[in-house]
Amino acid sequence: MKIITLNIWGGQIKEPLKSFFNKYKNDVDIFCLQEVYKDAILKTKKNFENSEKDFDSLKNISSILSEYNFYFIGVSCDYFGQAVFIKKNITVDDWGDFIIFDNLNNIDFHERKAQYIKFKYNEKNFIILNIYGHWNGKGKTDTEERVKQSKVIRDFIDNSKEEKIVLGDFNLLPETESLRIIENGMENLVKDYNVQSTRTSLYTRHEISGKFADYIFLSPSIKVKDFKVLPDEVSDHTALFLEI
Repeated sequence: MKIITLNIWGGQIKEPLKSFFNKYKNDVDIFCLQEVYKDAILKTKKNFENSEKDFDSLKNISSILSEYNFYFIGVSCDYFGQAVFIKKNITVDDWGDFIIFDNLNNIDFHERKAQYIKFKYNEKNFIILNIYGHWNGKGKTDTEERVKQSKVIRDFIDNSKEEKIVLGDFNLLPETESLRIIENGMENLVKDYNVQSTRTSLYTRHEISGKFADYIFLSPSIKVKDFKVLPDEVSDHTALFLEI
C-alpha cells in the first residue's frame, strides 16, 4: 500500500499540482490532503479577489483522480478543509472527523479537526488520521492549545484497535512536547529517516516557523517498505510518501 500526504497550499500552484497527481495516480493507493477548497468560488471570491488559490481544488483534483473515492471534511466552514482520496478497490468501513482545536475562545484562528478513515487492506484493519493542526501565527512551538490538541489525538489513537497511520500538517516543531505526546508508542518516520525539512523552496518563513510541519507516525507493528520526501515542488509543504 502506498500513501502520500500533502498540504496543497490552497491549490495555488495549479498546473504543477495537476501534473503531480497525474504523475502519481497510477501508483499511489491513498492521498491525504490538507488546505482543500470545495465549491468555494461563490462563497469566498469576493473576499479574495486577488488570491491565486484554487477555490475548486476538490473538484479539480477529483477529475484527475477518477479511480478514487474521496472523503472531504470542512473546518470552521463547509468549503475549506481536508480530503482523503482512496482507490475504489479499497473498501472503506467508516470515516468521519472530530475536533482537535476548538476556537470558541480564540476567534482569530479557526477550529481544527482530525479526519479518520477506517479500511481493510491485505486482511488487516487500518485507520488513517489526517491531521491539519492548529496555527497561531507565531511559529510552531508548544502552547496550551497545542498540548491539549495533541492529547485529544493521543486519546483517539489509544482507543483505536486498528493498525494506525497518523499523518498530515501538524504545525509543530520536532522538539515540542506536543509532538512527543503523539509520538509516544509510535514510529516517527520524519525522525527515523533523518529528514532535514518538510518545507519546499516556496516557503519563506523558515526563520520564524522552522523547517518542519509535516509528519507520519505509525503503529510499531507496521512494516515500512519505503519512506521519502518527494522532490516535487507543488506547495510550500513537501509531499511525504509511504509504502507499507
